Amino acid sequence: MNLEKFTQKSLQAIQEAQSLALSYKNMQIEQEHLLYALLTQKDGLIPEMIRKLNINLEGMIKAVKEKISRLPSVTGSGREPGKIYVSSKVEETLINSETIAKNMKDEFVSVEHIMLSILANPSTGLSDLFRDYSLTEDKFLLSLQEVRGNTRVTSENPEGTYDDPKGQPLRKEVYPR
Repeated sequence: MNLEKFTQKSLQAIQEAQSLALSYKNMQIEQEHLLYALLTQKDGLIPEMIRKLNINLEGMIKAVKEKISRLPSVTGSGREPGKIYVSSKVEETLINSETIAKNMKDEFVSVEHIMLSILANPSTGLSDLFRDYSLTEDKFLLSLQEVRGNTRVTSENPEGTYDDPKGQPLRKEVYPR
């Protein structure tokens, strides 16, 4: 996995997932942490895509946070302060997101690639969540194609260039993903 090929917003989401895992005293970063970071990213593409799919974003965020609160936590001498691992599922997710980016002919891994990777192979808990919210990889991809069109991710700091089908910018502000 080459983190130099991840956009700033993708790296920000990974760092936020790590911070979240540390704050919940979890031993490793799980997909739930990564999904929560994507769903709550300020001016992020993923929250906008979830809203565009008419999914209750706030409800989904609350449900993911509840799942995080149920993950095993470690305190005391069994935990090295500030040390956290990446679960094999998250490592697989990030590696697969690189493949998704390549298949979409993108030069960098953006948040949508990570989200598609989570949707393609979710943990058991997230699989149930996605089913509850009727969110599928196909639905997300179709909506993303409407928004992206032929736009490609060609820099580590791409601006908000995606439009909705009516030609209006999807995001109100220009920001790095």
